[in-house]
Amino acid sequence: MFGDRFTARDTFAVRLLVSEKPTARWMMAVPPGEDVRLLRDGQYFGFGVDSATGCFVDSTARTELGCRYMRALTSGGDEDVHDTEDGYSKVTHDATGAELVTFMLGGDGVYLVWVGRDDTGEVTAVVVADSFEVGYLEPLTP
Repeated sequence: MFGDRFTARDTFAVRLLVSEKPTARWMMAVPPGEDVRLLRDGQYFGFGVDSATGCFVDSTARTELGCRYMRALTSGGDEDVHDTEDGYSKVTHDATGAELVTFMLGGDGVYLVWVGRDDTGEVTAVVVADSFEVGYLEPLTP
């Protein structure tokens, strides 16, 4: 910066809290039909990003909510997209209350997703983590 070199590192995670129950263990999210046990050393599953944006979305309305979000972005009309006080953008399905919530990521790349479970196996949280946290790992996207 301005001719000087220095080491900088920005890492982050975004958490969706599903339950107030304590998380007993964390597991890497695995795409349907895949098996984490078949990964070679240094590999991981993740989702690819080319817009520095990720989202959590209710699967029951993901197609409609995604279309409404993209339409708002491309048409310039943002009547469907509402910014929250903490910097997220949200689209809500009026009939069901399902939501799509977007968040900014550290840039383009592949991001890990971790699922927290309580001691009975129920989901407590979902975390999207900066892929650089895991160092040399090789991302695998379906």
